[in-house]
Amino acid sequence: MSRKWLIISVIVTLGIATDQVSKWCIQNFISLPYPLIRGFFELRLRHNPGSAFGIKILSTPQLLVITVVVTAVFLLFFALDKAGNPKNQRLFIWGASFYISGAWGNLIDRLRLGYVVDFFYTPFWATFNLADVLIVLGMGLILLGFLYRGKDEEAEDSGL
Repeated sequence: MSRKWLIISVIVTLGIATDQVSKWCIQNFISLPYPLIRGFFELRLRHNPGSAFGIKILSTPQLLVITVVVTAVFLLFFALDKAGNPKNQRLFIWGASFYISGAWGNLIDRLRLGYVVDFFYTPFWATFNLADVLIVLGMGLILLGFLYRGKDEEAEDSGL
């Protein structure tokens, strides 16, 4: 197994495991609600049957298909080394691995429980969980990689 595949496997495994353990701990060991920053950020248990912000946009079978397809596309990118230069590759590997672990963490909840366990609460945003953080962080890193890739291509085109 190459170093790249080892990194991807470790990130995805740790991401899913950490997400699932955090949800299990919230449901079994913490008296809720639990303020972390009073009036701003606290732990509150919410069973989210929706697909985004508590809104049921897609069904569980549709989310399963999307998660499998997106995972397969990312793995194909990894296999074909389509992420560009080493800096872009690192951003893409980390970003896609975070995204995959978050997507599968939430999908596991949907398949096992029929809803997603959310527990980070802020009064100005939807309640969310670690998987959601991984998805957003992953997409941010992927977009950052594309931005760098675009700048690298501009520099090549201008002869720099």
